[in-house]
Amino acid sequence: MQADLFTAPLPARLRQHLNAQDVRLAYVPHGALKQPHPNALHWLYHVTTPDKATSYFDHGITLSRKDPLLLTEAAGISAWLGMLHSDSQHMLRHNQFCVLRLYRKMVIELLEADADQTTQFQAPCYWLTTAPPV
Repeated sequence: MQADLFTAPLPARLRQHLNAQDVRLAYVPHGALKQPHPNALHWLYHVTTPDKATSYFDHGITLSRKDPLLLTEAAGISAWLGMLHSDSQHMLRHNQFCVLRLYRKMVIELLEADADQTTQFQAPCYWLTTAPPV
């Protein structure tokens, strides 16, 4: 006997948007990057331009499997900034970068490990993307 297709639960919808408040998005002052933070493991970090950061605060973060957002732990920030400053194409387009942090617990199910960046930054790195279909 075939199961009734209309009584099965609907698959979970993909999360495609995160509000800045929901993930506790915040700027990280450059002075704070030099000091170890006691709760650093609770946070993930993203380096971006000031314009993009403003967009995240105003409109939230749009999640995409095709264009995921790169995140790292605190130990990877200096390597990320160093890479951006050594890339002349990036420096020609953007001469300023800012560091944002978001609460790891709020996005844990949306993270995929990124082995390539982890190796390059010598710190755990992740892609923030939509949850895979169930």
